[in-house]
Amino acid sequence: MEKTADYAILATMALTPKSGCFTMAVDNKKMLPKTDLFTPYEFEMLRNFSFNPDAKNTTMKLTQGEHILTLSAEPKNKDSLGSNIGIDFLWLLPK
Repeated sequence: MEKTADYAILATMALTPKSGCFTMAVDNKKMLPKTDLFTPYEFEMLRNFSFNPDAKNTTMKLTQGEHILTLSAEPKNKDSLGSNIGIDFLWLLPK
C-alpha cells in the first residue's frame, strides 16, 4: 500500500458450473462473506463482490507497505462440478 488508509476490498469473480467456495483473509484477518461462485448456467458470468472485516465495517485499515491476501478453498456447493476460483480483478480502494 502506498499509504495508510481505510480500504474497501472488492473483486470481480467468475461464476461457473465448475466454481467452488472460498474465504478470503488479509494479513490473517478473515473477511466476510464466505463466497460461493457456483452458478448452474452454462456460460461464465462475472460479478462484483465486497469483502468486509466484520458485519459492521465495509472497509479495513491497511498500513503503508506490503500485506498478504489469502484465498482458502471451502467445501463446494453440492451442485458444483468443480472447485474453481476465478478472479478477474481485485481492487483496494482508499475511502
